[in-house]
Amino acid sequence: MQTKLSQNWNLDDIFTGGKQSEALAAEMTQIADAISELIVSYKDCDQLKALILMLQELGSRLQECEMFIFCLSYEHRGDAQVRQLQGTADGLRAKHTALMIRLEQVLAQVPQAAWAELLQDEQLGAIKFYLDERRERVHDRMSGEQELLVNDLAADGYHAWSNLYRTLQHQLRVPVVLDGAEQELSAGQVFGMLHHRDRAVRIAVLEALESKMQGEAELFAAVLNHISGFRLALYKQRGWDSVLQEPLSNNRLSQATLDAMYQAVDRNRHRLTSFLKRKGELLGVDRLMMQDSNVPFQEVSTNLTFDEAAALIVEQFHAFSPHMSDFAKKSFEQEWVEAEERPDKPGGGFCIPFIRKGESRLYMSYRGRASDMMVLAHELGHGYHNEVLCGLPHFAQEYPMSLAETASTFAELIVMDAAIEQAPAQEEKAALLADKLGRGLLMVLGVYGAYRFERVFYEERKSGIVPTERITELMADAQRHAYDGVCDRYHPYQWVLQGHFYMTDNPFYNFPYTFGYLFSMGLYAQAKQRGAGEFADSYRSLLRDTGSMTAEELASRHLGVDLTKSDFWQGAIDLLAADVEQFLQLTDTAVEN
Repeated sequence: MQTKLSQNWNLDDIFTGGKQSEALAAEMTQIADAISELIVSYKDCDQLKALILMLQELGSRLQECEMFIFCLSYEHRGDAQVRQLQGTADGLRAKHTALMIRLEQVLAQVPQAAWAELLQDEQLGAIKFYLDERRERVHDRMSGEQELLVNDLAADGYHAWSNLYRTLQHQLRVPVVLDGAEQELSAGQVFGMLHHRDRAVRIAVLEALESKMQGEAELFAAVLNHISGFRLALYKQRGWDSVLQEPLSNNRLSQATLDAMYQAVDRNRHRLTSFLKRKGELLGVDRLMMQDSNVPFQEVSTNLTFDEAAALIVEQFHAFSPHMSDFAKKSFEQEWVEAEERPDKPGGGFCIPFIRKGESRLYMSYRGRASDMMVLAHELGHGYHNEVLCGLPHFAQEYPMSLAETASTFAELIVMDAAIEQAPAQEEKAALLADKLGRGLLMVLGVYGAYRFERVFYEERKSGIVPTERITELMADAQRHAYDGVCDRYHPYQWVLQGHFYMTDNPFYNFPYTFGYLFSMGLYAQAKQRGAGEFADSYRSLLRDTGSMTAEELASRHLGVDLTKSDFWQGAIDLLAADVEQFLQLTDTAVEN
């Protein structure tokens, strides 16, 4: 692999044919014109096939535009032209969604014999799962006209509340005294500082946030109440008894699977929180704050340049799969990675698919820490998932959020375990293991707390507005249960900072993280048992099917396991608990001294 890799992504070839902005605008104009000319109806199989394929093509093209605009929003933070492009794309998405709602109604009207004949077509047979899913969906919905009305009203109602939250969060400033000087921190900075290396800073920021929220949480509570109120009213009109029906359907999961997973999590809390007790001893405190759980007790610097980290990732991926390694090498050499650390750069990490072009773009900041190399591996895992899906029809590429974190966590585990195994000293090995466990507990226990909070909040919201004080109380209670009561301080205003609670396109966007993490742990266990070389092809096939099966079907076909039973989930948690035991053994001497 070449040296002196660029740490800035190249977006120039995403849209070609002139200036990027002009090419993008021209593409969205063409999409808009095509959408306006479409009439969704059923005359015969040939006409319906053409309609389905056109909607699929427009959806694929529109996604490419949306993903590119998202990248621009990080390159040009707050740019008015980017906001205008985003508004145009949002409008097109609403129109495309309306056409898809109409399509569902049409599909449901097709006689069974004609439907079976339609799916004999090679192009439609490749997206059979998606079409069957859409055809059955109408039975759980209101009439087509009612659903279209809701879709139209939601733009300035339901979704508008979500947009208002983002505006409020963007404007939020928390005054905090650090190093003797008062600073005003944004919501993003507060979130980052709550995981600061210095515990005194974490405490100061948490106390400043709680003080600030005493007077300003009412507005956030109003937004949360209105989003949840709209959602509950809609579910009632659809005849849905469970607030989880939509998120389970979106994630292609059954209630039985979700219950089995969280029953296993609940049973094993005490095994995982022993890590936190030991970490508290190492930090010299009786009991940790919740914010301490994911903070390294000892910073590990890899002393690796970006080029060296990239080379190590390529090497470790190759030990599992040459195909995966080739993808990572291509990502670095073709400048798909934005990793430069600079003061004005927004935080976070993500991977954006441009599957029509067979490419991805990865975003992060590389500072030379061990954790940065893991983030890089994580995002490359997402990119590999996109790579495997290339060549499939757009509707067969749409995998649910429950499976989105599978490939990324799996890639991270490959690199993390290799780093732990190769660590030259026991102290470094323990520190790396602590990083791994910190993330694991966040994905399992931290997300469990968020899930429990939303479950109870929605139950109380059915009876009316939930007061701000009660929301804060519910948040702390859920965290206390999830962490088995081992912490002496929790994060009662997490519901203000965590945007997942306000997302209107992905309700209950919490449990998919736990599912993805534990599912990848189970995959990783099989890879270790069967051997990387043998498992690599099976893993690739599994990723390729993520948009064409339920999670249960995927696990049964490719792993031979039943996700509705606790055995699989217990096995995944056992791996995490084994890491806890190893960490306890590695740090026994440090505690004794």
